[in-house]
Amino acid sequence: MLTTFRPQFDVASLATLEPEALELQRLPPEAVVAVAQDIAGDRDLPREVLDAVVAQTDGVALFVEEWTRSLLESGALRREADRYVLTGRLDDLHVPRTLQDSLTARLDRLDLVR
Repeated sequence: MLTTFRPQFDVASLATLEPEALELQRLPPEAVVAVAQDIAGDRDLPREVLDAVVAQTDGVALFVEEWTRSLLESGALRREADRYVLTGRLDDLHVPRTLQDSLTARLDRLDLVR
């Protein structure tokens, strides 16, 4: 069983399960770029987009995924044969600024499912 919790959680309550703690760290910039590029698939993302993903997500893996997907779904990138091209300015994009905003936006898009 895999359980996640914040550092404030009292791990002693899980003692009978003999848990092994694995503390996850923020991703370094090169790993953020690798995750974002992996989500983009077989097309390269522009350097300025990769720099923005690194700056905006602060190495939080889930936010890297959500931010990159939001960007790809926004229509701000034009697909070409082997790369994406930014169609406007990054400053003008409407991508979530926090992980909570990103997850809320994703839930809002699932309105029919709710």
